[in-house]
Amino acid sequence: MPGWKLQNRDEPIAKELSVALDCHPVVARLLVNRGIRSFEMAQRFFNASAADLTSPFALKDMDLAVRRIHNAMISGENIVIFGDYDADGVTSTAMLIEFFRLSGVKVQSYIPHRIREGYGLQPGHFIEGRIPKNTDLIITADCGIASHDAVASARQMGIDVIITDHHVPLPTLPRAVAVINPNRPDCRSGLGNLAGVGVAFYLVMALRKHLREKGFWSDRSEPNLKTFCDLVAIGTIADMVPLTGNNRILSKMGLSVIDAGRRPGIRALIRHSGIGGDPMDSDTVAYRLAPRLNAPGRVRHADTALSLLTSGTEKQANQLARVLDDINWERRKIEGEIMAAAENRVAENTAMRHCSSIVLWDEKWHQGVLGIVASRLVRKYQRPVILIAMGPDMGKGSCRSIPGIDILTVLHRCENELISFGGHAMAAGLSITPDRIESFVEAFDRATEESQASDESETAVQVDAALSFSEITEDLMNQIDRLRPFGNGNPAPCFMTRDVTVTDSRTVGKIHLRMRLTQLHGKRGKSFDAIWFNFGSEKPSPHRFDPLIYRPSWNRWNGRKKLQLIVEADALRSYFRDSEPHADSP
Repeated sequence: MPGWKLQNRDEPIAKELSVALDCHPVVARLLVNRGIRSFEMAQRFFNASAADLTSPFALKDMDLAVRRIHNAMISGENIVIFGDYDADGVTSTAMLIEFFRLSGVKVQSYIPHRIREGYGLQPGHFIEGRIPKNTDLIITADCGIASHDAVASARQMGIDVIITDHHVPLPTLPRAVAVINPNRPDCRSGLGNLAGVGVAFYLVMALRKHLREKGFWSDRSEPNLKTFCDLVAIGTIADMVPLTGNNRILSKMGLSVIDAGRRPGIRALIRHSGIGGDPMDSDTVAYRLAPRLNAPGRVRHADTALSLLTSGTEKQANQLARVLDDINWERRKIEGEIMAAAENRVAENTAMRHCSSIVLWDEKWHQGVLGIVASRLVRKYQRPVILIAMGPDMGKGSCRSIPGIDILTVLHRCENELISFGGHAMAAGLSITPDRIESFVEAFDRATEESQASDESETAVQVDAALSFSEITEDLMNQIDRLRPFGNGNPAPCFMTRDVTVTDSRTVGKIHLRMRLTQLHGKRGKSFDAIWFNFGSEKPSPHRFDPLIYRPSWNRWNGRKKLQLIVEADALRSYFRDSEPHADSP
């Protein structure tokens, strides 16, 4: 069971940083815990800007891509942007559309239907006429790296393809005009953490520069690429790639562009998400905006999200934002039903408690939401999870993993049981025939067990420092805010406090626990409001924490903000180990 581990890295360096930066000792500890070990590194971290971005021409095939696109632009060729149906793909597609529009070039776009067409560019898109026959050039967005047959079909029809993608490629690449993917083995750019929208943005950066050198902008205005960073930030944060290096720079710039409110679609999305006028942060993007942009691609069609992001009027944007809100409620309903069914199966299957993984399938499950449910089950049971929507001839599955287990590597060990698979270390998809499911379950669990991290600290919640409540002040929080945006690779600070008493608690929103926590110092004490998200209604409320593991945050409302603590649930499951053996104890 993943507990928590107090990091204790180079205290002397933290003290030196605190003095050199004139910052709170806790902030210096946070920097060291994130690998920032010198004054120079800290300065680069705090002051990173667009000037610090890696050159887009460091990406393999970038020069080939921009030359081909330039020729298409000046020759009036028909260009189609082919995007993925998730938030990363939709933002990538919207950004490419906007760049060409501002350049005076008309393009068409196409996003496939998740259920009816499946993922990525396929030969059927040409055979069935979904891609216009007069197309000269296709640029993929957040997909295409596995579309070998489709690229071959395009070549036979005289259509060139440029791939922009970030997913891990197969041993051979499609025979496209250019394959821009920082994760291809021969790419030395060091940009492997980019999301799909990040790769597309780098293409736009390189294309603008190439067009400048060719005099393209002599009679028209160059697009200001900073204004595209709102889309880059949303796609990057939604795809949960590390918010470090180039991703952190792009996301930080993008959050400020969102705050500036230049895009009607995002303004409308914010209004209909119930978000106030507070500064945008990565959590708000991840939990309020991204789910609404993802919802159409999951349960209907992603074109609705794309239309919102490219809408030019407030009226149109508001109409589409309302539709997205309705679709998101539909998605949540479907998701809740599948989650309940999956939890019941785990509770009823005693043998599964001793497995290293969870694999479940059903003929009635909606394929579009399985990834979300799998992620929730991973957080609850702390094991890799695969959920499969099983059809009569083939099942489509979504896979999610835990830190320390590369699920793509595990799937490679089971490839004889699968039709196909692909994805990342933490998330993947697969196809399987019904007759192979039982043998796959055994093979996958065996491979997962062999891949278990030998050091439990790899899966433990990493605690940055032990603090007393008296040390948590608004000044400290204001200094911590300089480390934002938080996310994968740059987590929100996590602290530990001993001997904390619960002086009041109540359930809110049916499944969350709101508490008032106090730590005494002699006859005096300090108290904070706290919340335990997804606590559930069946557990007994705690009366005391020793220790309490939490992340401090701002609770904002009506233009004001107040410090609150967010309980780090994964580190505290042992409080209920005995009372919930059927559910929360692997």
